[in-house]
Formats: sequence, C-alpha cells, structure tokens
Amino acid sequence: MKTFPARPALRAGIALAAALAAFTPASLLLAQAVAPAPAEAAKTEAVVKLDDFVVTAVSRPDKTKMQSSVSVSTLSMDRMDIFTPRNTAELFRSIPGIRVESTSGEGNANLTIRGIPLADGGSRYVQIQEDGLPIVEFGDIAFGNPDVFFRSDPTIGNIEAVRGGSAALFASNSPGGVINLITKTGNTPGGSLAFTYGVDFDSTRADFNYGSPISEGLRFNVGGFFRGGEGPRKTGTNDAGGQVKFNLTKDLDRGGYVRVTVKAIDDTAPTYLPAPAKVKGTSSFGDLPGFDVLTGSLYTPNLQSYQAIDAHGDYVTRRMNGIHTKVVSIGAEVMLSPVEDLTITNRVRVSSQSAQWGAPFPASVQTAAATASNANFKSLFPTATRLVYGSGPAKGQVVAPDALVATVHAFDTNASDMGWMGNDLKVNKYVKLSDGSKLDFTVGYYKSQQKIVQDWTWGTFLLEAKGKNANVLNLANAAGTALTNGGHLAYAPVDWGFFAQAKDLRYSVDAPVASITYQTGKFSLDGGVRHDSLKARGTSFNSTGTAIGRNGLTIPTFNWDLAPVVNYSFGYTSYSAGLNYSATKDLAFFGRYSFGGRVGADRLAANAGSSGPGFQAKSFYYDVTQAEAGVKYRTTTVVPGLLTFNATLFNAETREPSGAELNRVNPPIDYDSTGLELEAGYRYQGFEISANATYTDARGTTGGVSFTPRRQAKLIYTVAPSYTIGAFSFGGSAIGTTDSYFSDAAHGTVQNGNALKMPAYVTVNAFALYQITKTLSLSLNVNNLLDVQGWTEGEDGSLPAPAALQVTRARTITGRTSTITLRYAF
Repeated sequence: MKTFPARPALRAGIALAAALAAFTPASLLLAQAVAPAPAEAAKTEAVVKLDDFVVTAVSRPDKTKMQSSVSVSTLSMDRMDIFTPRNTAELFRSIPGIRVESTSGEGNANLTIRGIPLADGGSRYVQIQEDGLPIVEFGDIAFGNPDVFFRSDPTIGNIEAVRGGSAALFASNSPGGVINLITKTGNTPGGSLAFTYGVDFDSTRADFNYGSPISEGLRFNVGGFFRGGEGPRKTGTNDAGGQVKFNLTKDLDRGGYVRVTVKAIDDTAPTYLPAPAKVKGTSSFGDLPGFDVLTGSLYTPNLQSYQAIDAHGDYVTRRMNGIHTKVVSIGAEVMLSPVEDLTITNRVRVSSQSAQWGAPFPASVQTAAATASNANFKSLFPTATRLVYGSGPAKGQVVAPDALVATVHAFDTNASDMGWMGNDLKVNKYVKLSDGSKLDFTVGYYKSQQKIVQDWTWGTFLLEAKGKNANVLNLANAAGTALTNGGHLAYAPVDWGFFAQAKDLRYSVDAPVASITYQTGKFSLDGGVRHDSLKARGTSFNSTGTAIGRNGLTIPTFNWDLAPVVNYSFGYTSYSAGLNYSATKDLAFFGRYSFGGRVGADRLAANAGSSGPGFQAKSFYYDVTQAEAGVKYRTTTVVPGLLTFNATLFNAETREPSGAELNRVNPPIDYDSTGLELEAGYRYQGFEISANATYTDARGTTGGVSFTPRRQAKLIYTVAPSYTIGAFSFGGSAIGTTDSYFSDAAHGTVQNGNALKMPAYVTVNAFALYQITKTLSLSLNVNNLLDVQGWTEGEDGSLPAPAALQVTRARTITGRTSTITLRYAF
C-alpha cells in the first residue's frame, strides 16, 4: 500500500477540468451531431428537476424549484448508484454547498454548509429531517448526531436540501439549511428485493421495499434492510442489524390525506475515530508501519469487551464494537382542506431513541519507552518502567522501546434516552385578487421536546499502534511483571483528568411562525418571521473526585449533592424575505435575505452549568445571516436533449459565542464566508451527467486576529456521468476537494496551535449494471476506485512532541470497496 498519495492537487485539477469540459462548446457540438428530433428532445426528463415541487422548508408545497426564491437541490435515490454511498452521510456529498465528513462510518458524521463553521461534531447549523420533522432537535448533540438515529434504505424516495433561504423560517435550529429525507408512500404498485455482497470486504446486506394502493384512496409502503459483516475496515467485530419502516396513507377530498408511519431500528456499526498516521512535513500524510490508514482501525478482537463504571458507581460490562442504535418511532401526517383554498397541515412524531457507544479514541501515540515514563501513568503505577504484551503469542514479553503505542480512551457513552417528540402545525389560506394577483397567508406553531440522558464512563487502555489485531499492552516493573491486566489502566481517561460525565437534560422548543407570499405576473415576493422559545431543565456535571476501584484501578466519583442545575430560558426571532422573477418558463432569477439562530444545548450545559449568578443563555446564542442571489435555467434548444443549470452567489455571517466548543472555552469568533454554488444536469438519450461545484472564501476573526477556518476547502465539486445502452448501464462519480487546514490557521501562522494542512484529493466511484431480464438486474459498485487517501479531520494542530516521530492522529476516507448486488424488481 502506498505511503503518500501522489500529486493530489494534480488529480484534483484533472477532475475539475473534466467537469468543466462536459459543458464546453466542443462537447455540445458533439452531442448535437446525434441530436434527436425536436419532439423527442422535448420529452427528455431533466437530471436537475426544476419542475419538481419544493416540499421542504416552505409554507405549502405549491411551487416548483423554478418558481421558488430558494436555493434547493433534489437527489433521487434512483441515481444513488452513481455515487456509491457506503453510509447515510455519503448520500449528502453530491449536494452543492454541503461539506460533509463521512469518514466516521455509519453515524457520527460532521456536516456544515456554505462556509459556516464546523467547530464541533455533528451538524450544528443544518437540520436533518425525515419527512419534514427533525430526527433530533439539535444537530450537534455530543454522541447524538442525527445520523446516529437514521439509516438509509430503499424506502427513501429522494432527498431535498434547502440551503439558506427559508430554512430558518420554517424549521427550528436550522439557520444554515435543511436536508429532508422523504419516504416513499406507495403511489404506484411495485417494489424490489436486493442482496448485496462485499467483494473485497466482509459485508452482506438484504434490502426490500414494496408499496401499492390497497383500494380506492388507500395505499401503503413497507421496507427496510438487514446486514451483517465486519465492514470496510479491519475491526474484528460484526456490523449487524437492521431496520423496518411502514406507512399507510388514506387520501381525502381536495387533495388532503391522513398518513401514519412506524419505524424500528436495531443496528450496530463501528464508528471510526481518528487513528495513527504518518506525517511528512506539514501537508503529506500516509501509513505507519503496520497501520494502513485506508483499511485499518484501532478496533481489535483483543479488546472486544471491557469493564466500566457508570455515574452511579456500578460496574458494567461494555462492548467495543461501535454504536448500537435502537429506535422505535410512530408518527402521523394530516393535510385537510375543509373549504376551498384553505389548507391545514399537521405533522407529529414520537421517537424512543438510544445509543450505546464503545469506540477506541487515540489520546496519544508515542513510543513504548515514552509511554512507560508518562507522568500520569507513573502517578498510578510508580514502579512502571516498561511495557509487556497482554495478548497474542508474545504475551508477557517486553515491548521494544521504539515500538509505537496508542493510549486509547474508550468512548464508552451510554446515551440511554435520546427521545424526541414534536408537532408542526401550519394553516395556509390562498386568496386570488381581482387583478389576477395571488396572496398566500401561512401561520403555524411548532413544539418539540428533546431528552439527553447520557453517562460518559471512559476507560484508558494501551494498544499496539496497529491497524489489525492489535495486542493490548500492560505496564510492567523492571522485573517484567505486569502491573495492569488486559491493557486497562483506569476506569477513566487518564490523560484528560480522570473525568466522567452525567447528563439528564430536557429541552422544549415553542415556535410560532407567520409568512405571506404575493404573486403577480412574473414576480413572486415572500417573507416571514418565526420566534423560537427554548427552555432547558435538568443536570449536567463532571465527576467530582477519584477513588480506587477493582483491580486497584482509579475510578471517577460523583457527589450528586453538588450536581449543578440546568434551568434557563431564551428566545430569539428569525426572519426571511425573498423575490423570484420568472423571466420565461425556462429562466428565473431569485434573491433572498435571511437571519436565523439557535441556542446551545448539551454543549452549553457542559461548559456553563446552571442558570446561577453570572449565567447568561444569550452568551451561548448562535446566529447566521445569509444573503443570496441566483439564476435557474434550462434549455432544449441550445443543445440537444435537456440541459439545466443553477447558480447561486451567497454570503453567510456567523457569530459563535464563547464556550461554543465542547473541549475548550474559546473567546467569541466571527465568521464570514462568500461563495458561489453551481449545479448542472444534462440528459440526452441514454447519456446523463450531473455536476456541481462550490467555491467558498471563508474567514474567521477573534481578538483582532483573522484566520482560515478549520477543514474549510476553497473548492468542493462533484461530477457524475452515466450511460445506458440496451441492457447495460455504467457510470460513476468524481468527488473532490482542494486542501484545507486541520484546525484554525491564519496564513500559515498558528491559530489554536495548527500548522498541518490536509492535501487535496478526489474520490472516484464507479458502477456497472446489467439488466438480465425485465425484472432482474446485476450490478457492481466500487467506492474509491483509485484507492486514494483523502484526509478529513485531525486531532493535532501541530506535530506532537517529539516531532521526530512524525506521527499524528487523523481520519481518512476508506480504501477501495466493491459490492455486487442482485436486485429483483416487481
């Protein structure tokens, strides 16, 4: 396996050139040489569907993308083979303006939009919805990201993403945008059954979906998946579980309906945290001996279970096998039209959600000699002078002084209750005036409750810095006698102050909203206001001391009488106004100005504690101001087939308060980003291509110092062509990014200690499909075809001492993985 990726910037340039070339006059002339008759061209369906009605973050779904004053993209799940996603977050990589770090596997991804900062994990400024309601209320809940409690399967029909625009107006805690995963409802009879097998990795999965009308006005859809296997990285664990979803819809008069939904998830999957990697200079990264960053992980069969102690002092057995997610939800959606031009829509859902985490995080990577002399370890085991193997054929033997050792903190978090319940009511009145103009009035009320009940009971272990079957290592005295057992040093994170944490929090959100739309001729003007009120109650505190527990290991202790009370309320007002001008049926221009916000949740509680003296919830209020202007265009005459094109200029300003980050109380930071989003699609006969690119110039300022925000590339882009001829279809995608800093950096000078830069890279995915019969198909999908290293996140702002080790901790995309799928459609 290669150690350093060769010329990533060159590969990025080639892929971008290919994307631009797809829309040059030469390519258009080539397509015109084989143009169909005009009538045939007119029937061609667009790749970027501007005639689809917008259903996400709108007052009512009666306007198409062409008519809407928002920047919105739709991904059809029928085209997802082109992007070959391996987890839910990878579905979002092809949406313009979205920056997603999906290297964590199934769950725990990071996501942001339009240069808005990604200070902590999750999606602080973008709300992830399922059928118009949030999965969790706050996208950045520690150990409670939205994708922890959601799984993608064939029941999803399409994904709609609103960037900026009306997101802050029609959804709480979403000042940056909304991504809505929309479920099929059985409008037409049919379904599919698919079996997918990992060719070069251990994975087996079965997917199914079926929907159909039952009788006049009554229809249903049911589907889900079951999977098993180790997954794309070497873990020694079994990625197993599944999901079932069901909905039943009864159509009513005047376009109304009543729908009930049920979903259950019981699924376990590894989450990949940063891992040891080699760094050369400040911007070239690769493999350490024994650790392939594309396939390795710190999961090991030698540490699959361990003992922990919870916040109440009870010893419990945990599994180091990733995230075990359990969800049971039931919901309903009702749309009524009691009289003409009056619509009442109500969505409600109650979700019981929990997640048990057990994942290895490398707190440090050092030589065995340096580990044995670690001051924190010596305080626990004063006679320790060396390390010995605690497992494997060399068990009991001394570890070589220069061998690399990972001090691992087990992210053992029991998110025992992450339940969410909410209701979103909207009433819309449509009025047609005497001069032919139209008015739409909408009022609504949103109410939700979010629970965050968690115990953080992290232990400390020593492991070989190996990517497969790493052995546990024990501290030993000069005689070689082991002082620890199973590599276990403490029932707490030794290098992070022996802390443990307990949370029992309840949040409620109340949000009235009102909007108005005026349409006359080719113009449509809309605006609205929303007021969010948040209440927080409960407790959240760190352990208050330490004691000695079983096997002589240190345990964290809690004095519950000292638990700080979280008790605060805060409100803020969001607003948005937009204008759309439909110059022709194929050309429209729009502009919008929006202001939105959100209040910190569990991260606020962790940093600030209670509502006691000096506490101000306003100090932890996040706000985003966005201005945007764009154009939407399509043509069947300039080129054969159908070409669609969107372009949006944007500016986003964000202020993050002091204490915005979980792991440090930094001063307030102001962010400003300006950029351009481009999205295009072209379809002609059996050929189609979609492409998008987002250029972002983002800056952060704090204390008079300006810097480049962490992990923010100047350019991200996607190109996805495909071609169908007879029974064969083939194609793929190239998803690329230019370089970016691991952490905040200002023109090469260090801000927050960062000097390391992640290189540019391009991920190429490919698929080929053969339609064996009308109903049976066989396909091959390859993710990361070129087996490149793509770095997305790092833990070290600069090389840890001693720098001569050239070792850092970072996350990279997974190496090449291939699957074969046999699908039966009926």
